[in-house]
Amino acid sequence: MLEKKIPEIRAHIERLVSKEFGDWLIEIRAVSRNLGQLAIGQASSARQREEDLRIKQCQAEEQSRLSLRDCVYALEDEDEDEDDQHDAVGLINGLGNNGHSGGFDLTPLCNA
Repeated sequence: MLEKKIPEIRAHIERLVSKEFGDWLIEIRAVSRNLGQLAIGQASSARQREEDLRIKQCQAEEQSRLSLRDCVYALEDEDEDEDDQHDAVGLINGLGNNGHSGGFDLTPLCNA
């Protein structure tokens, strides 16, 4: 009698295993879809963070360059505005800016 039931039991086990395996594959498909969406979202946010960081870095570099230019221009403007009269007198007397010789001794050698 047991020998007669073996094919039925085998068929029943195959149906159960096939059903469970099919359910498992369907669950994997759903989970992998969710994981894929999550991964795409994280990659997108990582790219956005990198782009924001790159933009901030470019802005900081540009601001730094502009600040350096502003300082240079400000110094040139201040020097030109304040020292124009001194420069003219200094050039006539053989001296550099602000009546200084700029580290060079320009006194005549035959003073003695």
